[in-house]
Amino acid sequence: MSVNEGRKSKSVALNSVFNAAYMCVNTLFPIVATAYVARKLLPGGVGDVTYAQTVVNYFVLVAALGLPNYGVKTIAHVSDDREARTKAFQELFFINLISTVVCIAAYYIFVNTLPHFSERRELFNITGITLILNAFGIDWFYQGIEEYKIISMRGTIVRIVSFLLIVAFVRAPGDYLKYALILSIGVAANNIYNVLLVRKFVGLKLRKINLKQHIRPILLLLASVIAAEIYMMLDTVMLEYCHGSETVAYYTNSAKIVRATYLLIISIAAPIYPKISWYIKNRDYENSNRLLNRYSKLIYLIVVPAVIGLVSTADRLIPLMFGSRYEESVGVAVILGILVFVFSTAYLFGHIILLAAGDEKHILIATVLGAVSNVCLNLILIPGYKQYGAAIASVSAELIVTFMLIFYSRKLLNIHFGIPYLVSVFLSGAIMAAAVLFCNGFLPHTGLWTLVLVIGAALIYLSMLILTRNEVIREVFTKLRRKIAGEHMNE
Repeated sequence: MSVNEGRKSKSVALNSVFNAAYMCVNTLFPIVATAYVARKLLPGGVGDVTYAQTVVNYFVLVAALGLPNYGVKTIAHVSDDREARTKAFQELFFINLISTVVCIAAYYIFVNTLPHFSERRELFNITGITLILNAFGIDWFYQGIEEYKIISMRGTIVRIVSFLLIVAFVRAPGDYLKYALILSIGVAANNIYNVLLVRKFVGLKLRKINLKQHIRPILLLLASVIAAEIYMMLDTVMLEYCHGSETVAYYTNSAKIVRATYLLIISIAAPIYPKISWYIKNRDYENSNRLLNRYSKLIYLIVVPAVIGLVSTADRLIPLMFGSRYEESVGVAVILGILVFVFSTAYLFGHIILLAAGDEKHILIATVLGAVSNVCLNLILIPGYKQYGAAIASVSAELIVTFMLIFYSRKLLNIHFGIPYLVSVFLSGAIMAAAVLFCNGFLPHTGLWTLVLVIGAALIYLSMLILTRNEVIREVFTKLRRKIAGEHMNE
């Protein structure tokens, strides 16, 4: 009996569509919302809310432990056995509940006693709602059972309603507390719905649970996540401390665009993680590498034009999205643009493989090394170069982490891109870049002409992929022809 028998197969392609749709809304929401509130709250208000969110996210990070990653793998291993699935869910849920209660107490003592927070205490108390509701954040469970449709539909509705509330109630610089409250309410709606629906997939009767078995891998992942988030959020804290809230807004606005681009791209590949985890558990490395090969080629087909487009049009996108007050964000976006490529590589060839293999130790080593280098570079660069120094430090640290992850996962990887594929992608990207740089020099910096430029660049890139007979594009067209032919036969 093959390892594939007995496992309820769910379409990775369909899950990729649902996850991509969800991530599209989930990642575009912060950008669209920020573009709106940037003009209403101005840099100071945006910086204050961002700083408060950064502080509470440190506590959310600890409260969540390593469950966003560990939970997916654990549930995926028992996804076909309702009894085992219920037991695993209850164990992980109770661990998360205990850690959240401890962190809630620590957070509210922290922000209500330290003098540093005295002038903005109300803001920090409001953003703490996010931490309170962390106990009900169980997306990891739905990802583990590959129910991406549920995550997608729920998240899309909540994001749309949140944006409508922002438009309705955030009108002036003094409305920053309303903005923070709406963001926190959005988290509440997501997480409460999670728990109400979970009864459909797990039993309600309490099992004899064993929390001890999960502690070591969770703590290793927690240490890795803390190390990663420290150098992802430390730059924000240091910028606020050294140069004030406005530099935080300049930096985080660009970072949001980069993060949104990266998350949207990897959302296509995220649904393969439960399957790869299951394959590796059953030592089916052939199917694991087949799936990773297939999706990595698709990801890089999108990553290359995304990086080129982001870097070459930053001088248009930033003022259009956030207003003329944020021109200092342009240089930051150009520097951080490379992270779309770096993050995607680290996710595909590091985190997916090592997490699926249970190698949390090497993830921790790579992340700590990146965190140490980032802290050192931030201390050197931020005082003199402000948001630009923070951007350089982030890129340098992520490159170190990515190289380490690839090094540690190399024994489990068997990836072959092939010369024709590489030539097709990079030649198409180079011609697209040349066209964008040429047109960018004389086209007006308006929303309409920027849209024309983006669409034109995409068409040039796609045309070149077709001309160079890119294997991914050929496979897509072949499937489309077969589907159309099949539909005609059924008529």
